[in-house]
Amino acid sequence: MRILHTADWHLGKKLNEYIDLIEVQEDLLNQIQNILKEEEIDVFVLAGDIYQSIQVSDDAIRLLNEFLKETVRKFPQTLFLILNGNHDPAEKLNFGSELMIENLKIIAKLNEKHFPISISKNGTMYDFYPIPFYRVNEYRYLLSDSTINETKDIYKNILQNISINKNHKNILITHTAIDFMSKQERVDSEEDTYGNVGLVPSEIFFDFDLVLLGHYHKHQKFERNIYYSGSIYKYSASEYNNKKGVLIHDLKEETHQFIELSPKKNLHYIVGTFQEIITKIHKQFNKHQTENDYFYIELDEKNLISYAKDELSRYYKNIVNISYKNEDIFSNTSKININHKEINQLNEIELFKKFLEYLYLDEEDQNLDDVLYEQTGFKKQELLDTYQELWEEFRKHQS
Repeated sequence: MRILHTADWHLGKKLNEYIDLIEVQEDLLNQIQNILKEEEIDVFVLAGDIYQSIQVSDDAIRLLNEFLKETVRKFPQTLFLILNGNHDPAEKLNFGSELMIENLKIIAKLNEKHFPISISKNGTMYDFYPIPFYRVNEYRYLLSDSTINETKDIYKNILQNISINKNHKNILITHTAIDFMSKQERVDSEEDTYGNVGLVPSEIFFDFDLVLLGHYHKHQKFERNIYYSGSIYKYSASEYNNKKGVLIHDLKEETHQFIELSPKKNLHYIVGTFQEIITKIHKQFNKHQTENDYFYIELDEKNLISYAKDELSRYYKNIVNISYKNEDIFSNTSKININHKEINQLNEIELFKKFLEYLYLDEEDQNLDDVLYEQTGFKKQELLDTYQELWEEFRKHQS
């Protein structure tokens, strides 16, 4: 029995809320199709978070539809088990599920009468238990049971009604957060914008031979039999160092192989001074990477660099975000040396000069003219004159 285990596709996800990843995701799904063909898979498991949001985009729907259309019929001997996660619109996924063709099961609504989904191979019976994702309030309302107060209560309630045949191989599939906070790495893109996913003790699942999960974005193993496949792409800065792919579980050979995916556009996180990032660090990437991949950049500077993005974009075409290692840059305004009352007494040029002091002066005894020329190549008076011209032009158009 060979199982392809994947999760957390987040179709429709955008980096930093504005960079579209549909083209990247489409290529990754094509790679998964190739793995299906090469690895002779018996069961395909997609353990939730198929979509990024309950407001599913047309492109995201198209990607899932094309993937299923091309794979389910192409691999009729493979059983496809797909269930919802905390980001998915359960009702939309569940629509028409009873009409699906024989080798495709989409489970977004609990129906214990369908447990288990059984497959016999080489004299061994394999029982699959796909449990869809529920929020606590949703499940408590479904059962009219006030004792359901945490996510773990949902699983205790469901599993107490399941009779497992110990003579079979039993595989549980669901989308949840195992309580291993001290042993696993949580990443930014796992934050649930529709209500937090409660932690579930691992011992709840110990009766199963294999537990295939979605939710955590790093592929990892917990205890003896609990696996997360991880997401298929680096969806946040904190995932930049994680490998992304799918897991192949061979229950006969008792192997669990990770197969890495290669995105068309990778994601990188780089840290350094402005000069380091455009010189030494820039040399670590080839031309294809700097023109094609996505970059999160963290500047290790004492002062704000007003031209940072324009200048850095000459070296890294696709910058997702620029941050500063020294966060005090944004909160420490004491060096402006001005109060709110005095602001009203300054003209526009004097205010602009104060702004330049805030941006570029680190020490009280520094000379603004010298620092400006060193960091920008312009003298203070040149910048003040230019600002004056722009200000007068602005006032002329306003009048």
